[in-house]
Amino acid sequence: MRILVAADLHGYKKYVQLLDAVIERFNPDKIILLGDLLSYVTVDEDVIQILNKHQDKIIAVRGNCDSDFVLNELQFDASSIYKEIDIDGFKFILTHGHMMDLLDTIIKDKYCLCGHTHVYNLDGQFINPGSVGS
Repeated sequence: MRILVAADLHGYKKYVQLLDAVIERFNPDKIILLGDLLSYVTVDEDVIQILNKHQDKIIAVRGNCDSDFVLNELQFDASSIYKEIDIDGFKFILTHGHMMDLLDTIIKDKYCLCGHTHVYNLDGQFINPGSVGS
């Protein structure tokens, strides 16, 4: 299974277009988006269109910069602060990373995919793809 993981898009059209090119080139089975998908108050219709184009593959969580106003423009669910998934027997918690203290009790034996810090990390239990949008 081919999975693409991205975080902290922050609605930057240039970076979402680059992400779209990667999606088109590698055709992942799933796209995991770890919050801060859009700008907090404005919505770029091109960004919305690109993200919605891949709605059937996207698993997304809400970030601290994702307001109800902008999330309502998406055709996939990004309203939860975390989601639990299983990929080939590996258990993952997906979260943006801004509310980790609330998740301590459920993380335990799972890998945690998170964003928020904009710092790339593939070492250990907490995996962060860094930021697409900065």
